[in-house]
Amino acid sequence: FLGEVTSWDSPAIVALNPGEQGNLPHQNIIPVYRGDASGENYLLTDYLLRQSGPDMTAAQNAFQSGGPGQPSATWPVPSASANYDQNRYKGWARNYLVAESGSDNAANYVSALSSVGSITYVETAYAKEHAFPVASLANASGAFTQPTSLNVATALEAAQLHEDLTQDLSGVYVNPLPNTYPLSAYSYIVAPCSPNLAAAQRSSCVGPGGSSAFPASKGQALGQFVSFLACAGQAKMASLGYSPLPPVLVQADFNAIGRMNGGVQPPPPTAANCKNPYVDGEIPLPGSPVVAGIAGGGVGQPAQNLPGVAAAAAAKAAAAAKSGSSSSSSSSSGSSSSSSSNGVSSEARAAGLTPELAAKGFIVVNGQVVRRLGKGGPNQFVRANSLVAATEHVPTTPGVIYVGWALLLVGAMLVPPVAVTMVRRRRALAGVGVGQSTSGEV
Repeated sequence: FLGEVTSWDSPAIVALNPGEQGNLPHQNIIPVYRGDASGENYLLTDYLLRQSGPDMTAAQNAFQSGGPGQPSATWPVPSASANYDQNRYKGWARNYLVAESGSDNAANYVSALSSVGSITYVETAYAKEHAFPVASLANASGAFTQPTSLNVATALEAAQLHEDLTQDLSGVYVNPLPNTYPLSAYSYIVAPCSPNLAAAQRSSCVGPGGSSAFPASKGQALGQFVSFLACAGQAKMASLGYSPLPPVLVQADFNAIGRMNGGVQPPPPTAANCKNPYVDGEIPLPGSPVVAGIAGGGVGQPAQNLPGVAAAAAAKAAAAAKSGSSSSSSSSSGSSSSSSSNGVSSEARAAGLTPELAAKGFIVVNGQVVRRLGKGGPNQFVRANSLVAATEHVPTTPGVIYVGWALLLVGAMLVPPVAVTMVRRRRALAGVGVGQSTSGEV
């Protein structure tokens, strides 16, 4: 995207894809960049500055004025009078790069049958919409990963969110977990805020004279919409190419509703009032981003302290109590209890583990009845109560297991995978990696 690597069989790309040597064509690379100001440009420049600062900064200095070394919503493009090194930036000198406005146009260009050799960066949902393959990215562990909901969620465990929920993704880009998809981020809804209502939450926002002109009737309607997005609206996030909100960010959204004129702040999210898959226990949750000023946020947050997991465990314990069995309060997943029946602890029985399931190798992880798949390698589990077998990645640390996936803010995630069209290849390119070469190019 800086125009330095110009052919798909370039040695830099072959080095990243040794198994594809001989399959990569001598085809011009046509990078399709966002010609309009966009969050995708900002995220990709921020990522490249973190990965290969000197290369990105050099291009910014050569192509545009103002802000070299800083992420930018506009992509660096040489002006008509730019005197740049055409031997270095050969793609620009040869007019290979194409500007498109908006993610729809960028995705449409690359997915067209006539656009052989083209590549762009869009949210994962656009690649899914076109049923188009995306390249794998190299992460800090050296693994090449796809932008799945799980891999994005794992990456965002290392996000640092300020009190106003603006994001610092420096830890995400270098997250060492092997299934991390490093180019992951959040999208936002910017909602009205009343300083008076914010002060009641011991928070703050900018507004004239401690008031907000936003009508209460609109605040009530918008509050209901945000509540839907944060809860039931998260149920299908993975199928759309996004990752659901963790409980700590659901609570942050609820707090934002309480800062709007007319907004009725919901009670803390539980399995009963929030059908978010991370809150109601449908999907195990490994941990949350570090959120300044919000209790319960942070990588490695013990599972029993996560609102959704605790609520799900409590509901199952209550059901077990009504049926005559005993249960104690939820503790860290997989732990044993002093009381047991046929080798199954009371906590495990409350979660739904029967002696018959235990004999088949099922255990309880964060309130989920699951069975480990295979031996060795990453921890993967299949749920006992799922009609469709679904594997879960479970990072482990000494003494505590944090299960799951993770997060996205207000129902959307900005995850630009790299959609690729290659000439003479009809098969999907999921095995072809795009990562950082010695020159810092992707």
